[in-house]
Amino acid sequence: AGMSLSQVVGSPDVSAALVAMASDESMPIEVRSGAINAWAVRPRGDLRFLLAYLANEELAGPALRAMAAGSDVSLAGELVRAYHKSGPSARQSILAALAGRKAWAAELVGAMEKGAIDHREVPAHLARQVAEFKDPQLKNRLEKAWGSVQPISGDRKAMVEKWRVQLSAGEIAKGDAKRGHALFTRNCAACHRMFGEGGNLGPDLTGGQRGELRYWLENIIDPSAVVGREHQRTVVETKDGRVVAGVVASEAASHLILRSAEGESRIAQGNIESRVATGKTIMPDGLLDGLTPGEPADLLAYLMSGHAKCRWQG
Repeated sequence: AGMSLSQVVGSPDVSAALVAMASDESMPIEVRSGAINAWAVRPRGDLRFLLAYLANEELAGPALRAMAAGSDVSLAGELVRAYHKSGPSARQSILAALAGRKAWAAELVGAMEKGAIDHREVPAHLARQVAEFKDPQLKNRLEKAWGSVQPISGDRKAMVEKWRVQLSAGEIAKGDAKRGHALFTRNCAACHRMFGEGGNLGPDLTGGQRGELRYWLENIIDPSAVVGREHQRTVVETKDGRVVAGVVASEAASHLILRSAEGESRIAQGNIESRVATGKTIMPDGLLDGLTPGEPADLLAYLMSGHAKCRWQG
């Protein structure tokens, strides 16, 4: 009979035993995932063996978290090369891992510059995370390859009014809710749930004032105007050079767990160099401005679907 995970962690040759357990396809997926997670808690040795798990959607997330906890810069290039061979969930986790260290973020920006990774596939919250490394040269390259990551400018009320005029009831009626659903999946579903689909980092969007345009515009244009504590974004810099951002899922004397669209990150309290509660939501500003003509109406057509007409309450 094989050893349990607790026996493996306590064995003299823990590294070899963990690799064997993670690679054993006869083991339940939870056990194999647990073995990989054990590496993430305390990375040891050459982590390249973890690249093999990127093809498995259930093991890719734990493998990437383990790699991100290491510091081998050469792994970043391997992740860029693995990007297009991986499934959708693994791709998102690869992007998050690359955005987590300055040296790795430079590889991500380089991949966007070369066209190896389409900049449109890099979500705004990860671009913002790269900008937070306080490296002017890296930020300049990022903005040339990805676009501006500056805070949204101008008066928010004026912007709400601008979009209210552009997104008239007639314009939204012409929107394609099917295309809007695809936009929701790409831009919102990692954090928000709607009709039972999506994540739980942000509020559920199914109920509430879904038929009111003002509700949507105010929350999309100024998402941080009103933010519950459970949805506020925290940014942690670690002593080993990572930047990790997300909402605080739990905290103990020994560690902090941050939850982001890509999953949970466990950070030892002794490895925290700095920690900032931003007071802002994890949702980036400027969502509508980042869409192409016609897409805002498609998105609103989906978000407001099920309502006979759009209501603007002045």
